[in-house]
Amino acid sequence: GWDVLVAALPALVEGGASLVLLGDGDPALAEQLREAATRWPRHVHVTIGWDEALARRVYAGADCLLAPSRFEPCGLVQLLGQRYGTLPIAHRVGGFVDTIEDGVEAFDRFR
Repeated sequence: GWDVLVAALPALVEGGASLVLLGDGDPALAEQLREAATRWPRHVHVTIGWDEALARRVYAGADCLLAPSRFEPCGLVQLLGQRYGTLPIAHRVGGFVDTIEDGVEAFDRFR
């Protein structure tokens, strides 16, 4: 799903979003993300690879967590994000279905 994020980056940044991207994967996508960080240095930060301490700082400081996986058998990222109070945003697939509750549906139950 990172390809979707790469395509959406211009609109997100122009809309005022700031993004911190941490992880690894497809080298071509990583290069596109690095280019985005160069293009918008005040709005996009990219760290390719994994850094547990940085990840926890990102979880703690972010408003939301994008998990664009098209397939996710379990998913710990959204659980860690929620532990830090970060709203997870993900496709309705795999382990995300079991661990992320739609806020609108949850809100409607308590009205």
